[in-house]
Amino acid sequence: MGSFAALGGRGQIHVVSGEGVETRAASARRARARRVGLVGLMLCAVGCPSDDVSVDSFAEPACPSATLRLGQIYPEEAAVVVSEVCFSRDLRPDAEGRVSCAVLVTTSASEAGCSCEGPGQSVPSPALLAEANAASMRAPEEICVCALEPFTDAALTACRNEFDDEALTASQGWCYLDRASVPPLGDPELTQHCGFADDRALRFVVDVEADGATLLALCEVPAACADG
Repeated sequence: MGSFAALGGRGQIHVVSGEGVETRAASARRARARRVGLVGLMLCAVGCPSDDVSVDSFAEPACPSATLRLGQIYPEEAAVVVSEVCFSRDLRPDAEGRVSCAVLVTTSASEAGCSCEGPGQSVPSPALLAEANAASMRAPEEICVCALEPFTDAALTACRNEFDDEALTASQGWCYLDRASVPPLGDPELTQHCGFADDRALRFVVDVEADGATLLALCEVPAACADG
């Protein structure tokens, strides 16, 4: 299992394939509950009471309206990685379970330049590219930033319900899970490792390059008091 750091929210990561890495069966997937190198921090565009507040002590404002920033740092080894980041905020999905999130994966730029033509990838907008560049500790010319597309159709169903990580690695992508909704969005057992109040999660499948990668998810958080 590779180690990682969560830049926002709470989560865990498991390497599915790669040199010297054993695959994980469904039974092992259910059993894993330990956290590996986890550092949690909730970052808000607006509404945070201070600049240094852990997710354990964070008091949500009465009427939050912000961008939820979640992230992960992946291990420096070529592998397909399945991971989740848990959080408490309800992103209020539409009737099909879609939420307003943009997911960006940053890798090292190659001599051939930056290409976002792989499965599940697309070229990010200039605004999203600026967000990724601002979050990176490297110069823009040293990195390649691609948008990770949400899963659809059969791949989306698998992302929300499949315990066997190997069944998810045909393509890259992500999905939203919410065990608190009625009915639950996705199998609730997929988020059993999340904290008591962290009922939601984003689940990612990323093909990581040999020198690692970072992931940044920017999700619109609807205003809690917009309806009243």
